[in-house]
Amino acid sequence: MKQLLILLLVFSAIQTNAQWYYERFGVNEISELNEKELNIALRNANLRAGIGMVYSILGITMLTSGIVILSNHWNDEYKSGYGSGIDNTMTAATQIGGGFLVLGGAVCSGIAIPVCITGFSRRSQITLQLAKFNDTSYIPSIGIRISF
Repeated sequence: MKQLLILLLVFSAIQTNAQWYYERFGVNEISELNEKELNIALRNANLRAGIGMVYSILGITMLTSGIVILSNHWNDEYKSGYGSGIDNTMTAATQIGGGFLVLGGAVCSGIAIPVCITGFSRRSQITLQLAKFNDTSYIPSIGIRISF
């Protein structure tokens, strides 16, 4: 069975192009985009990075506040291993609210942090490609060629 799987992996010729510029603009390389398309992509990358940053901060804040709500109600008996673990003044609504904050913050952060990272990486790629349309992207110089 292992040999069959190895042979299938070796002899399968699968070509896929899952780059964002291929999906959006239909080009194989980012260098094939013109200035207008790069500006559209830069606007989208900035939007993606900004949304990811906002939701990352929101998710981390929710996660932290949920942990604080839950941890403020643990009594000293639980820490020493003798009691029920939760103070009697903590109601079920507080437990559920703190749990939902922790869960919502973890999910929000888990989704938003990769979105933020991809937005910033796309923005840096696009900025490098936009430099070729800038007039000051290179410094003209004089070269000396010596042939023997």
